[in-house]
Amino acid sequence: MGDDMKHDVHKGHEMDTAKHGDVKHKERSHIDHHAHLVAELKRRFWVSLIITVPILILSPVIQEWIGIDNAIRFSGDLYVLFALSSVVFFYGGYPFLRGLFDDLESSRPGDDDTHCHSHYNGLPVQQRCGFRS
Repeated sequence: MGDDMKHDVHKGHEMDTAKHGDVKHKERSHIDHHAHLVAELKRRFWVSLIITVPILILSPVIQEWIGIDNAIRFSGDLYVLFALSSVVFFYGGYPFLRGLFDDLESSRPGDDDTHCHSHYNGLPVQQRCGFRS
């Protein structure tokens, strides 16, 4: 893609944002986006925490520690333990796993502020990445 084509794409994008209130609209949608992400993380945390209770109860090591050894054991209990643990890992860890795969795909692993540079190129870095002065 030539430089002229890149600039044409940005020009159209800039005109669209100007129609919507320019920087204030960007900042508001960015704040709304982060509020949604925080709400999603909280929901995933609480669901994972609730599922962790039966995981702990079914864990043979925990049962041994509290002195009930095989009192709660049943046929297939380890399969249930594996399934519940998998749910916590994949459901609770999805945002982090998604970030891992996004980083690997972008060939910039560990660059947590990649999204800051791509979405708000016209803003100072402090505003792009949510820093307050």
